[in-house]
Amino acid sequence: MTAPAFAPVEVVFGPEAVGRTVRLRGWLQKGRSSGGILFLLLRDRTGSVQVTGRRDALGEPTIEAVGHVQVEGALEVEGVVAEDRRAPGGREVRATAIRIVDAGEPFPIFAEQTEEFRLDHRHLVIRSPEHVATFRVKARLLAALREFLAGEEVLEMTPPVLTGNSAEGGSEAFELDYFGRPGYLGQTAQLYLEALIVPHERVYALTPSFRAEKSRTTRHLTEYLHLEVELAWCDLDGLLDFIERMVVFASTAVAERCPKELAVLGRAPEELRAIHAPFERLTYTHALERLRERGFHLEWG
Repeated sequence: MTAPAFAPVEVVFGPEAVGRTVRLRGWLQKGRSSGGILFLLLRDRTGSVQVTGRRDALGEPTIEAVGHVQVEGALEVEGVVAEDRRAPGGREVRATAIRIVDAGEPFPIFAEQTEEFRLDHRHLVIRSPEHVATFRVKARLLAALREFLAGEEVLEMTPPVLTGNSAEGGSEAFELDYFGRPGYLGQTAQLYLEALIVPHERVYALTPSFRAEKSRTTRHLTEYLHLEVELAWCDLDGLLDFIERMVVFASTAVAERCPKELAVLGRAPEELRAIHAPFERLTYTHALERLRERGFHLEWG
């Protein structure tokens, strides 16, 4: 009889999973032994599940070997899905076989370490639930933005990041030697997009941008992801309408597609679903009046 194919962890929590034999593979998030039973928390890209292992099902050699697997060690597990209200999510996999892919080394990350140490071990820190959630929200946000722009018939362009001149606006550029000639890391795709709107009318770029500006604040980034859109035949009100539609579409998409990730980050999807157009619009004069009401003394102009 052929063994079942490897499945993602999330199938364990499906409506018809109880009693089924599944094969999983992933990384050991944590493990312990109690009363002669192994309790393992196995993680893959879709989530985590408790795996239990008994001596009578696995044999002493397997129990002994798995007991020495380090956090973030890699395992393959075969077992039967069972309900257990004590397990995370109310289900567990009762292992009938465990194969050690890589036992790993002692995991060096724990709560009391300094920020400097964590930065030196960034490749390990990004495995934390908060970092995983952040990366997934970002990926789905970018996908939603591209989906919206495609629906608006805006074409994605891929301008170069290495350029022969710095952008308008006066910000400092990172200069480099380009085969004996000066080159720069791109600060904006603006000049490329402005040329491309003539044949294509509606274009955008989602590219890294670089600003060589020293700052003492942690919020001033020298590298960031830059979404730029250029639309022909579009006045200010049309542009504001477009931005409103994009913000609402992207916010709703993240709320619908990232409920688990938002929960990990302590944010409620309802906060994003509550974003609706139209947004309030202010003239420059009205904006100054609002600021003056709050104690900011600014002159017009």
